[in-house]
Amino acid sequence: MNIYSKSNPPEGFYVYAYLRSKDSITAKAGTPYYIGKGLGQRAFFKNKRHIRPPLDGTLIVILESKLTEIGSLALERRMIIWYGRKDLGTGILANLTDGGDGMSNPSLLTRQKIANGQLGKKQSKETIQKKINALTGLKRGDGTKQKQPLSSIISGQAKKTEVYNYYDNSFVGIFNSMSEACRFLNITHLNSKASLVARGKRNHVKGFVFKYL
Repeated sequence: MNIYSKSNPPEGFYVYAYLRSKDSITAKAGTPYYIGKGLGQRAFFKNKRHIRPPLDGTLIVILESKLTEIGSLALERRMIIWYGRKDLGTGILANLTDGGDGMSNPSLLTRQKIANGQLGKKQSKETIQKKINALTGLKRGDGTKQKQPLSSIISGQAKKTEVYNYYDNSFVGIFNSMSEACRFLNITHLNSKASLVARGKRNHVKGFVFKYL
């Protein structure tokens, strides 16, 4: 059994619980009063909402570790819904949200999925594409849409690009260029590798398959 502490935090992203040290009007000792998602020493310090960790370190329980960030967000949300929130009168937790937020540097795609509660849910291509068009239709200060630089069009970088999930073949979207697709997925530094996928020289990049149209 792993014993975690400030000097020995869990590996990777994780979900933790703060347990009550004594019975209260709300719930009995040993039940959780807060559920959170963490990385590094996060579970062992007061958070920005002023929720204090228990003084007794044995009451800080790591529910699961070595998770991906999306996995930790999903588990955090599930546990908060399970125990319920005091502020809503649905349970015993001091959490002020249902979880699944506060992600570090999320891509627009992940923000869209979390904000719309679509993690793990199937949507039609048309619905997905409408959301992508809304998110990628960036405008300049004068209200007109930004245009691709002429140099990128000449070099062929502005080819329309279709993106799928490598693992389940689910549709991600169609973009005006490879650069736009990589910006949307927050992998701009992997643009050249994504181009290799589109040319059939690589299977995927970060779990995404790219195809030129």
